[in-house]
Amino acid sequence: MTKIKICGMRRVDDILYVNTYHPDYAGFILSEGFKRTVDIDTFYDLELLLNKEIKRVGVFVNEPIENILKSFAQKLDVIQLHGEENAEYIDKLRENC
Repeated sequence: MTKIKICGMRRVDDILYVNTYHPDYAGFILSEGFKRTVDIDTFYDLELLLNKEIKRVGVFVNEPIENILKSFAQKLDVIQLHGEENAEYIDKLRENC
């Protein structure tokens, strides 16, 4: 079965669109320095508006594990790594989630 993810949520309008079309996943870019990055406060505001049946994906690029765990992990269904994270990093993240 094919799964659909729409990524780059950063505005209330984005959330309204995904709530209308109901993909399986909605992605939020949560590492700094990218065009569609959202800060923690914006993420929390948008995440509250997202249909609870749509899984929340946090996209991180070379983010310190501590930042993921303290700020986002409780609100995310999926953590997507999009940097140079190695097996040791992934194992440590799994142990702490």
